Amino acid sequence: MATDPHNNIVYEGAPLQQAQKVLIMLHGRGADAHNILALSEYLTLQNTALIAPEATGQSWYPFGFLAPMPDNALGVKAGVELLEQLVTQCVDQGIDARNIYLLGFSQGACLVLQYLLQHPSPLGGIFALSGALMGPQGTRYEPSGLLSSTPLFLGCSDNDPHVPQWRLEETAHVFEAMEAKVHIRLYKNMPHTIIEDELKIINNTLNGIINE
Repeated sequence: MATDPHNNIVYEGAPLQQAQKVLIMLHGRGADAHNILALSEYLTLQNTALIAPEATGQSWYPFGFLAPMPDNALGVKAGVELLEQLVTQCVDQGIDARNIYLLGFSQGACLVLQYLLQHPSPLGGIFALSGALMGPQGTRYEPSGLLSSTPLFLGCSDNDPHVPQWRLEETAHVFEAMEAKVHIRLYKNMPHTIIEDELKIINNTLNGIINE
């Protein structure tokens, strides 16, 4: 795709043609595909294909996620189109959409949520870690469909230096209105990272266990 600079994709786990589930994983700014794939060491994954695209220059978009939308538009468009391609690829390989999961950290989480907003469809689960919907305060979000009880986990610090709590809560409200099954968890004084409790919630969702 001419508009897509993000074309390095790493595949691990079960071969896509044989997998029962797929976990698509998006890294944060300054990281790469192998960084986010390292989380698989802490997950119970059976018959699961892992797909981790890598952002050119280790950044999905150039400015902070609260910047005016036009400032990040090209990078976000490319990333959303890439996610759309990967989900379509999985479905074309015979993977039921309810067995496709999306996980993103920081920039990757923001991009996953933008994809979900623009291309809402029932999936197995969404894990957005230390990220939220993009745009400055006052941005109006106009979803184009429903998520039909798709589990959506939003995990973040209660004082994250990059993600304000008000935007995380606003993000939860947007996806609740789209009929996602939203589970938001704010961790007291957690640094901008991924912690064991988040991995437990991800594991539970992947393995059909209801999170409390």
